[in-house]
Amino acid sequence: MDPASASNAKTLGRLKRFATLLDSAITLPGGFRIGVSGFIGMIPGLGDVIASALTASIILSAVRLRPPVSVMVRMLLNMAIDFVIGIVPLVGDLADFAFKANDRNVRLLEAYLAAPGKTTTHSRWLLFAIVFAVLAMLGAAVVIGIVVARYAWSLLAG
Repeated sequence: MDPASASNAKTLGRLKRFATLLDSAITLPGGFRIGVSGFIGMIPGLGDVIASALTASIILSAVRLRPPVSVMVRMLLNMAIDFVIGIVPLVGDLADFAFKANDRNVRLLEAYLAAPGKTTTHSRWLLFAIVFAVLAMLGAAVVIGIVVARYAWSLLAG
């Protein structure tokens, strides 16, 4: 094994252990796994910020493995989704236990290291689909806004 591969394996192993602690270190009856991140997220006010900072530390460490921008954006998107889910009181805290952004990010890195071309292409297509969906929703919102404004105007004018 060359030194770069050994270093990558060491970094990935450390990130996997940390992600497991955060997302899946505790096994519940029935086999469902949870981690300390979900409990941290329950701290009123700052919990989700602290949990996101821990997730960001994994993403920053992942930079050493030099994944492409598309993979890094997917990792940031996982972190953002986890944060948005977590800020919803009670239901968000429960959903936070299930989403497991840290485990997802480490699996994404692992996939990238195993098959860089395939993971990069998949990440690019996924990001393209997300951007397209967001633009389509914005376009639909504009069209609906125009239709509602015209209807309101016709009620006021006539």
